[in-house]
Amino acid sequence: MNSIRGKIVAGFLVMMAFVVAQYFLVDHYLERSRVQVELAIKKNYAASSMLSELTITGQAIRRYEKEYFIYHDDAQGAAKYAKEWDDTYRKLEKQLATMKGAAGAIFAKADVDEFGIWEGELAIYGAEMVKIRDGVARAQANSVALSTRELNKEIGLGKDRFAVLLKGATAMEQRKAKEAVASAAAISSNFDKLETTLLYMVGGGVVLVGLLLVTLPGSITNPINALVDAAESMSKGKLEESIASAGISEFVNLEEALERMRITQLAMIERMRRKA
Repeated sequence: MNSIRGKIVAGFLVMMAFVVAQYFLVDHYLERSRVQVELAIKKNYAASSMLSELTITGQAIRRYEKEYFIYHDDAQGAAKYAKEWDDTYRKLEKQLATMKGAAGAIFAKADVDEFGIWEGELAIYGAEMVKIRDGVARAQANSVALSTRELNKEIGLGKDRFAVLLKGATAMEQRKAKEAVASAAAISSNFDKLETTLLYMVGGGVVLVGLLLVTLPGSITNPINALVDAAESMSKGKLEESIASAGISEFVNLEEALERMRITQLAMIERMRRKA
């Protein structure tokens, strides 16, 4: 049977369920946005920065290579740029090792596999450069003149292999930048969806509260008014109609009492009529 308490509890339960649904919807879109922010900033941005540094270092080592070729016949100049080249080469090795170590946190497995290829190409470039420097040292020991053009030609194989690293790093950096832009667009889309969802939820909440305001008070006052009308009719001597049940548990006893009173009054009137 219905009850006022049950109607009030049901109304508040509906409102509570609505609030909980709002929470989970907001949490869902916020979590999606958090993941996208992490991807865009922690991964793509960090990856782009590391790839950019790798490219800059790669361009630097090529510059020291050319400077070495230019000053190869000058012992002091050659030693200076050979050292710069060596330091930059070790820096490249360290950068690639760091990037490989960032597997999962920043780079995907496919990226790390590509880094392994770059390490191989770098090693070939380094080996070719060492061969040239050894050749330069032998030529100087034998007083044989070498031209910059000859040295640049000899580094051709190493230069082509090293280009795989530079081109690959540039291409990956561009790809990560595009992924960051896509993530930013996804974040914006998530917030748009969240805003729209909240708008609909707020509108639904207003409608729900409006329905409760219309139905809940009436479900309480209507049975009371019906009993008041019944009592007033009885006070005026209208005892023919039985007391209709409103189906509200709190009013059952009152309805039954009024019905007994109506029947008793009818019986009393009937007995008075017989005596008269």
